[in-house]
Amino acid sequence: MTSSIDYSMLPEHMQEGFMRYFEQGIVGGSFQRGLLENNLSHAVFTCNGPPKQNWLTLRTCVMFLHWEVPSAAWGSKAKVEAWSRKQQIILNDKRLSESGD
Repeated sequence: MTSSIDYSMLPEHMQEGFMRYFEQGIVGGSFQRGLLENNLSHAVFTCNGPPKQNWLTLRTCVMFLHWEVPSAAWGSKAKVEAWSRKQQIILNDKRLSESGD
């Protein structure tokens, strides 16, 4: 269940993007995709900001993924695609049930 994820360990400017992914299946930018797919080189080369801050951000994000989120939601391109589809189906089903259709 994604409602138990604690996003507070992430940098504030990244919390909303990760929340959108884990709760709605919406993948953010290149850096986030690289992290989620466990593609270190992609994440490193697309990370913006000062080098020292990038290292801390990368480390924090990996710790967040390892400790806070379901393993089914990250770790490979296939897992990311499956999670995204699953969350979008759940949202669509919820919207349909709320609209009475």
